[in-house]
Amino acid sequence: IFFSTSHKMRMGTVSENVRLPLKQTKYCSMTELGDHVTRGEQRPCRKTASLFAMVCAFGALGVLFLQHQPIGQRALRTQLTRAISGPALGTIAQHPSAAAAVPRPLQPLVHQPYSETLPQPDAARVFRRPVDRMPLPIAAARAEPLRSIAGIMAAFVSVAGLLFSVGALLSPSTVQKWSMASTTGAKQASTIPELVGDGLKAILFDIDGTLCDSDDLHYIAWNEMLMEAGFNDGKPIDGEFFKQYISGQHNQYIMDHCFPDWPLDKQVAFFEEKELRYRTAAKGNVKALEGLMDFVKWAAAQGYKTAAVTNAPRENAEVMIEGLGLQNFFDCVVIGAECVRAKPNPDPYVMAMRFLGVDANECMVIEDSPAGVKAAAQAGIPCVGLTTSQTVETLREAGAGLIAPNYVGLVPGEIGGDTIFGKIIRKEIPSNIEYEDDYCLAFHDISPAAPVHILVIPKKPIAGISRAVDDDAAILGRLLITARNVAKKVGLSEGGYRLVINDGPDGAQTVPHIHVHILGGRQMGWPPG
Repeated sequence: IFFSTSHKMRMGTVSENVRLPLKQTKYCSMTELGDHVTRGEQRPCRKTASLFAMVCAFGALGVLFLQHQPIGQRALRTQLTRAISGPALGTIAQHPSAAAAVPRPLQPLVHQPYSETLPQPDAARVFRRPVDRMPLPIAAARAEPLRSIAGIMAAFVSVAGLLFSVGALLSPSTVQKWSMASTTGAKQASTIPELVGDGLKAILFDIDGTLCDSDDLHYIAWNEMLMEAGFNDGKPIDGEFFKQYISGQHNQYIMDHCFPDWPLDKQVAFFEEKELRYRTAAKGNVKALEGLMDFVKWAAAQGYKTAAVTNAPRENAEVMIEGLGLQNFFDCVVIGAECVRAKPNPDPYVMAMRFLGVDANECMVIEDSPAGVKAAAQAGIPCVGLTTSQTVETLREAGAGLIAPNYVGLVPGEIGGDTIFGKIIRKEIPSNIEYEDDYCLAFHDISPAAPVHILVIPKKPIAGISRAVDDDAAILGRLLITARNVAKKVGLSEGGYRLVINDGPDGAQTVPHIHVHILGGRQMGWPPG
């Protein structure tokens, strides 16, 4: 109780460049204490508190055991009988321990029936004496109700102590796995209004990988530092290790995984050097994610409150925000390390909501890492997952309700553009859909030019193949792979089929949204008309 009510936490500090929650302080609960005391100099307190609680708990259990053993009562009554009938009654009555000082020959231990140990009628009259005139052992027998109360109290202390011990000894990662079990299986949406409804008042952004794709710079810095420290036998880490244990995680979590035996001061010096190298490389090299600036303009025009919520150190966050020119866009910046618990725990997002004065059903989070998505899900906030560093499946499993490659098409009413294809993507116009994922949609043409005529379109509104840019290579490749899969699905693979992309007026393109025709079910002529 002392630890849980006296320990305080800081929820934010002042920044000169962005507005922040100003040193808000609250008492932490026992659950928060269990995680918080594992950080920094608080670690020994966690072990001490756990050991102390366990000793108290088992000590109380021992008292409870002794209080309720029948043999203890029998022994007491036997002692009283001997004390009352023996020659040294006066001495024993003055102090019960004096009986041990009376010399007597050793007798063999002989079991007596319980009835033989009961006091005789003359001796039993002693129990009817007033308590203030009783010898001390007899007064103790009269105090049996008090012993029962003490037993109940001992039971309560035992249970409470054991629960506290188990909670303090459980590792934060184990508790985290249990608490995250309910975040998976989020309902999937295709638009922001479908995800959050009409009550949106605030948008909460992650920074790394969400505002800008900075993972490459982090990967280089971490790789250099880990190799120099001899991690993985001095060999470079691979991309999978980086995604699983580093991307989106706070530094203390990474250090506890990579170098758990290092003292805290050595860990801090290590990741401070890493962050210095990252900031040096990032200055002047911060590039906004595709579509971000248009999304920012839309959010500002709607009057939404905004917050940047990150596990990155404050210095890194400021470098990226300033590099993107968004110093005046965010109402607050919340740093995971300045909260009781960083992501994937919900504390940073809960703190942002408190500062902005909004509820979870009035917010939307944009994230790119499983840790961030889980934090949003635990806070009860709908989340958009960007696939800048993770796969669609990973983000969906973490709890993202809407998944997109970037900000293009995220502005409500502009997903798919303003063409008829955009309306089909937004389900404003019904269509016979053959296939759909987060990037492409395939549907049957309403005016087929062949027995099988399917159109495959990207959800990103690219006007035509001649209007595509180099950064569209991934989506164009996905468009063709999707066409192949759809053709196989409808049974065109064996006989073959034709793929057609029209471009511009002379190419007979009628809708300014790039699309692939799948034509099959009959012999195609050549050359095409």
